[in-house]
Amino acid sequence: GDDINLDAHSSVFNFKRQGSEMVRLTAGASSPIIWHTYQDDYDTKWTDYDGTLQLFLEHGGNVGIGTTAPDQKLDVRGHLQLKSTSNSAVEIIGDSNRSGADSSITGLLGYWNGTKVADMLIVTGDDTTNKDNAGFIFRTATAGSVAERLRIADDGKVGIGTNAPEALLHVEGTDDFP
Repeated sequence: GDDINLDAHSSVFNFKRQGSEMVRLTAGASSPIIWHTYQDDYDTKWTDYDGTLQLFLEHGGNVGIGTTAPDQKLDVRGHLQLKSTSNSAVEIIGDSNRSGADSSITGLLGYWNGTKVADMLIVTGDDTTNKDNAGFIFRTATAGSVAERLRIADDGKVGIGTNAPEALLHVEGTDDFP
């Protein structure tokens, strides 16, 4: 049958179904609380008292907040707030060991109802040995096709309409300045 066992000496809760261990919750005085699931096809949900979903762990490893179908490692449906309550900055860190020049390290991507409409990318510079330089690319979409509009190169040169700025401000295009 189904049963729940508590071993007070080792601080272990076992949840069993028909004699097979399904979940084990372990907590010790000097160790963190550990949640083990023993069935590969079971997801884990945390809900409010009224059943409102708060957190969802998919058996494949994805985490959903506000969704039971997370599309990425962390999928948050709704607003995301990063806030520091001390005298320090809030930082988002993207660390990638790319091997080629002009490869995206970190990106902020904007979608409108599933269609990518803009992004900002931090890209690798040309020093692929030391990996110590980078640039910024800003892209927007016209009719659903995202294209580079502005680039800040690793040497500080800004290009509008060019991906290889040759001056501090390099503008290419056929439009006149007002």
